Amino acid sequence: MFMKPRLSPSRSTRPALVLLAALAGANLSFAQTWNAAGNGTWSTAGNWNPATVPGTGNTATLNDTSSNRTVTYDSGASGTVGTLSINQTTANITNTVDLQRNLTLQNALTLGASAGTEQVIVGSTASTGFQLTSSNGVALNSGGVLALSATTNTLGNGFQAGSTSANTAITIAGGTLLVQATTGNFTTGAASNTVNGSLSMTDGIIRFDNVAGTASDRRLDIRGNVNISGGAITADRSTALLQFLSSANT
Repeated sequence: MFMKPRLSPSRSTRPALVLLAALAGANLSFAQTWNAAGNGTWSTAGNWNPATVPGTGNTATLNDTSSNRTVTYDSGASGTVGTLSINQTTANITNTVDLQRNLTLQNALTLGASAGTEQVIVGSTASTGFQLTSSNGVALNSGGVLALSATTNTLGNGFQAGSTSANTAITIAGGTLLVQATTGNFTTGAASNTVNGSLSMTDGIIRFDNVAGTASDRRLDIRGNVNISGGAITADRSTALLQFLSSANT
């Protein structure tokens, strides 16, 4: 009588064990959606579904909210996210990510809403400068706002889109690039926010909101190529200054 040979448990389970070990060591990419009822901090795992803080390679999504919401990208976050997606569809509501530390996005950031506002603020209350870096650029469509926020330190150092080693191109096509008012203790001289990369605008607004500031200069420095063919540049105080620091501006 022929007897079918029996595989030893160690041999039959070895491939599965090897696969599990490989998966455990891999940096798997997956999507997480904001799950908190309202405002909250990014680094709180329970604010996300699934309950893991988004980091490198992950997609973090903030879906529509029926009341103004601010998600604070705090010091406990990793500093890198694959994709940031804000999907606001309710009118007259602002859906905000407020950066309180440097953030590098591995994919392009697009802000724009058919109704309401999708907004990223770089450093709303901080005492030191922060950077938002996206090597694939930032697109500001209608309903989208990128705010380089208040310079609150004594040195006048501002907040930056991109860095000298990782440029971030900004394209304004109906949205708003907002240079916000100075609310801190810097009261004299020139305080600058910086775009380290190119800037193009076909439609939309570059706005200097310095109502709460002093009579000193509040500047936006553009360190890459500039191409403005449409839209508007507005200021709430005559001391606002837009500086083109590239030799290839149009």
